[in-house]
Amino acid sequence: MQSIIHKIQSRLTGKCLPRVLQQTAANTEGTQLRVDCVIRELTSTDVSDMCDASRGRNDPVDPTSMLPTPTHITQNNVNYRVCEVNQVFTTSGTSAPADPTAHGWYYDTTPDPSPTSHCAQRITFTSGDAPGPGTDTKLECIQSISGVPDAGATE
Repeated sequence: MQSIIHKIQSRLTGKCLPRVLQQTAANTEGTQLRVDCVIRELTSTDVSDMCDASRGRNDPVDPTSMLPTPTHITQNNVNYRVCEVNQVFTTSGTSAPADPTAHGWYYDTTPDPSPTSHCAQRITFTSGDAPGPGTDTKLECIQSISGVPDAGATE
């Protein structure tokens, strides 16, 4: 069963995103890019109670809050370990990771090679760092959306 799961996972290179994400400079030279997104992976504590830094997982951080971010949550009577997946910055002008040895995820803007796909932006995990079976992965982005009227505005 594990070999079947591995074969299916190897074919899933990333999820197509419905809209383009805004990229910002990750360094002062502007040669590396990032997006204002966070990926958190929830793993049952029956499987693991540690974040695996060698796979780009660390304790979650909320830079906008003075409160600690929870490292454990319970959903449907199951205890989960919450890990934040590191964002790997990309090189300006490409979608390639700026550091090919880094572990985690990156915003991939290369067209999907599948002939039936029209996907031009997705989240891609570095080699060997895709979420494992039985995990729940959440992508959260802070993006401004243009063309949407302000809820408080009057016309």
